[in-house]
Amino acid sequence: MVNTVNMEPTRTYRQGRRAETTGANTERILRAAAELLVERSFEHVTLPAVAELAGVGLQTVIRRIGTKDGLVRAVNDWIVPQISATRGAPDDARPIGDDLTAVTDRLAQHYEQWGRITERTMHQQDASPALKESADAGRRAHREWIEAVFAADLDPLPPAARDDLASRLAAVCGVELWLVLRRDQNLSVAATRAAVADLASACRHRALTRRNLTRPGDRHDALPRPLFDLHRGASEGLRCDAHDRRAQTVQIAPQSAHTRSDSLVEPDPSYIPAAGHP
Repeated sequence: MVNTVNMEPTRTYRQGRRAETTGANTERILRAAAELLVERSFEHVTLPAVAELAGVGLQTVIRRIGTKDGLVRAVNDWIVPQISATRGAPDDARPIGDDLTAVTDRLAQHYEQWGRITERTMHQQDASPALKESADAGRRAHREWIEAVFAADLDPLPPAARDDLASRLAAVCGVELWLVLRRDQNLSVAATRAAVADLASACRHRALTRRNLTRPGDRHDALPRPLFDLHRGASEGLRCDAHDRRAQTVQIAPQSAHTRSDSLVEPDPSYIPAAGHP
């Protein structure tokens, strides 16, 4: 009698264990590479150093990654989904009126965890084609996120004004300013969020004011009604005052001539000709 044993479950188990080991090794390599990319300049990030920090053999790193540019691309592919999950969908970060809490909350989560490696990638982009690709992709993703989050502010604007506001918001909400406030100025996370919110609000309000004051037609039509009335009243008062000053000058001149024949009447330096008068 032949005793047969089904070996398929054992084979499947071993394959599963091998896949788990491979995945764990790859993640250790990526974590080690990300850490070294933050701590060192790109030229001093080597595959042997990555292997040592990850606790794997050099050949394992070479099989998984290949070259240093391959290492950068692999780290970028590993980090980007995590950053996207941290920032979340733009719909969940949009301002509610003047309240930018949702915006700054997402920025804080992103920059507190990934800000340093994002900054290092941009600062070293000329050292490697892969770093340049990562930096450019990050800038595009940031700009797209800003345009989606602040769509209600941007969409009503003409193209030039829209681009101007989007650029200002991208800079104010960028990683560079965040790290300057946190690291160089020693602000807390809460204080940094408040500072970014204040600056972003100023950009939004400036764009809204310029949109309200810049419309086709007569320039008076661009002013809100109270400002228009004030502007018109001031203009009419100025013309009347100038006319009265001119009349007084004409009356005073003969009297001055009789009083002192050797004197000339000096023109009033504050005189402003009215419309229709020389």
